[in-house]
Amino acid sequence: MNEQPIRIGVIGAGANTQKMHLPLLQTIPGVLITDVANRTLASSQKIANAHHIPRAHSDWEVIAKADDIDAVVIGTWPYLHCPATTMSLAHNKHVLCEARMAMNMEEALQMLTASQDAPHLIAQLVPAPFTLRADDTVKQIIDSNELGQITHIQTEFQTAPVSLAHEPLHWRRNKTFSGENIMTLGIIYETLLRWLPPASWVSAQSKCFNDRALSSGSSTIPIEIPDYLNVQMQLSNGAQASMIFSELAPTAQSPHIEIFGNKAALRLELLPSVKLFTAQNSDKIWKEITLPDMKYNGWRVEEEFIRSIRGQESTHRTTFQQGLEYMKFTSAVNRSLQEEGKRVFV
Repeated sequence: MNEQPIRIGVIGAGANTQKMHLPLLQTIPGVLITDVANRTLASSQKIANAHHIPRAHSDWEVIAKADDIDAVVIGTWPYLHCPATTMSLAHNKHVLCEARMAMNMEEALQMLTASQDAPHLIAQLVPAPFTLRADDTVKQIIDSNELGQITHIQTEFQTAPVSLAHEPLHWRRNKTFSGENIMTLGIIYETLLRWLPPASWVSAQSKCFNDRALSSGSSTIPIEIPDYLNVQMQLSNGAQASMIFSELAPTAQSPHIEIFGNKAALRLELLPSVKLFTAQNSDKIWKEITLPDMKYNGWRVEEEFIRSIRGQESTHRTTFQQGLEYMKFTSAVNRSLQEEGKRVFV
């Protein structure tokens, strides 16, 4: 089985697909990327030429239904994740789907159900990337009770705007393409679930400050996805948490997660690279913890996908069940926003 070639078709070659998935898959022996379908035939052909892919298509369904393709990589925006995944699974193909699993919880559930109906196929999501190098260390510290009882968590993720009034609407703030996903909300919640229990309830407030973007010609259109979000929540262990997201920072900030216990605290700085700090409550001084030196900072998405297909390991980062959990949380946040900040159970 290990010697048998794995033929891969690519549905949507976005930035992350071109930067990571294509080159890393092509370094794995026995992996052949045979087909690509982007939004137009011209863009498909351009990507095919750049990455030496034999066949280019304008219709993604050709790849999902092809008899001579074993697996698909779905690198589109969220609006196509559910239909491309379910059709590919129905036509006996393994699936690696980009993060922001789906448009909403209902689509995520459809994807999970489709994967459960085809248990012989691998269904994997691209994981939240920021803390891969630190995840094992953080979990070990929490599980060993070095922090004591977890009391509260604070997250702040602020970036520069992705959509301005004089610019075209970015897909991340376009509800047609992104659905209920808001900035990095699901990505950060997926990260927290690696170390901590899930949220039991949420209460959220938001606002669109940059609320219009350029449409065709010189006209503008309203933006529905907020660029400021404040989420309060309680975890199932009673710990309190606060999350602030914005795309209003004038310069690059250092997004971070802080976890506080009654003995000590942890601080993770996420960008430009993850750094981990700890402070004993008695010392009140942050001290950096040396993280393990990992190839690609712990990123092994493509390797894990292929090894899972070949039966050499099981999917660890990220399963469809884990994706459903962060989409359930995202949907709960949206329901709270619709009800003017009312507390909503996850």
